[in-house]
Amino acid sequence: MLFRRQADSDGADGSAFLESRMFDWIAVAVAFVLIKYSSKVFSDLAIWGITIFAILRYRTGLLRPWTAGYAAGFPLYIVFLLLTLPFSLDVGASVTDMAKAATPLMLAFIAPAMVTSPGLLRRLLRAFALAITVIVAYDFVRLVAQFGATAVSMARFHAPYVLNHPNVSSMMAGAAFFIVLLPVLTGECRWRALAWVIPVLALQLAYLVLMASRGPQATFVVALMLAGLWCGGW
Repeated sequence: MLFRRQADSDGADGSAFLESRMFDWIAVAVAFVLIKYSSKVFSDLAIWGITIFAILRYRTGLLRPWTAGYAAGFPLYIVFLLLTLPFSLDVGASVTDMAKAATPLMLAFIAPAMVTSPGLLRRLLRAFALAITVIVAYDFVRLVAQFGATAVSMARFHAPYVLNHPNVSSMMAGAAFFIVLLPVLTGECRWRALAWVIPVLALQLAYLVLMASRGPQATFVVALMLAGLWCGGW
């Protein structure tokens, strides 16, 4: 996808399919469907299907989320929920929320088995970012075409939303922005890729402004400041 592919140093499984462009585009399609048409049944089937595949294909690495840094945050979330449960005003509702979180948290245990190299993780993140960009571009054009100069004041209140809520689409746009920006900051992005990277970054920023969701905007500014500190060597 117009980025330099780096050789994996931690022992990728060498599967020709996982290294193919077809895998990249299938990942984009799956990400698009999961994000845009995120029914509980479809999401649960997808996550548990991937879990079963991981168990059958990889006999080791499961139930050891600490072997992958990007997966460690998920078990910590469970610990946080358990520690804060005694302080809940409605323990029953809190337990229900924990049960709902069980399926997504399965990703913590299948990630070390499925995402076996940093290169594969980067490609999956870029597939997510591309799927989000397609959704955001459609919504941006739709809202501007419908409301014109008043789009900034009307977009946030115009239902049906492209995703569940304007905050959700705004947060997705912000996440996609940093995923696309990271290869630029690390020097992995080729010069010719800037011809589409810059418009994509501009689109994500414009969408954040258009949706006028203060929470995601504030979070984006903080993340941008932290990225600046990281680039400065802090």
